[in-house]
Amino acid sequence: MLKQGVFHRFCLIAPPQDGVVLAIAYGASSTSYAHIKKGGIAQEAFIMEMIRFLIDDALKNSNIKPLGSARLSTPVRFCGDGEVIFGRSVALGTIKGPSIMSVSQIVCINGGKVVFGDNVRVNNNFFIIADTVSVIIEEDTVIGANFKALTRNGHRIEHDRRDEIDNPKAIAIRRNVWIGHDCTVLKGTEIGTNSVIGLGVTLSRGVIIEPQSIIKMRNDLEFG
Repeated sequence: MLKQGVFHRFCLIAPPQDGVVLAIAYGASSTSYAHIKKGGIAQEAFIMEMIRFLIDDALKNSNIKPLGSARLSTPVRFCGDGEVIFGRSVALGTIKGPSIMSVSQIVCINGGKVVFGDNVRVNNNFFIIADTVSVIIEEDTVIGANFKALTRNGHRIEHDRRDEIDNPKAIAIRRNVWIGHDCTVLKGTEIGTNSVIGLGVTLSRGVIIEPQSIIKMRNDLEFG
């Protein structure tokens, strides 16, 4: 009998017993099971197979077909009624990063649009929502894991007004920007060319980052 395994969001790999490993990958529409016998497929190769399964599963459950193409190394789902446009040599996800089994999402609703310029690279577990307006990420920009770009803040805080949605505002990340892990860019923000945004920064209230800025923490900015 196999011992309890470790759950990695979409993949369960039980520790070996009698030379056998059981792994399960859970997708939105299907499930893949496999046994790895001693002397058979290496665990690394099997994990790559699970990632390919999850990438295919995410694409099957997407209802936007992007214009252009990107290299997907980890799962990405494209949802909504808007547009996703890729420039040349765009790369989404990396098997060398964290959260390789997580499903990133690009959501374009009410005609929203997300545009990736040439040579843009985004690490794993990102979430981008373009509601009505656009999210533009210009060429040669590099973005770390757990990135979020949100063109609206969602519902209001007051309990009697939570059915009200705020007005969306576009987001622009200009050319050759470097954004660290765990950063969030909120509506109306523009990041200037050749800027660096450090680990864990949240940019809000439609802040405009001047070109060639280095933002190490939220307190580096005057939000007013």
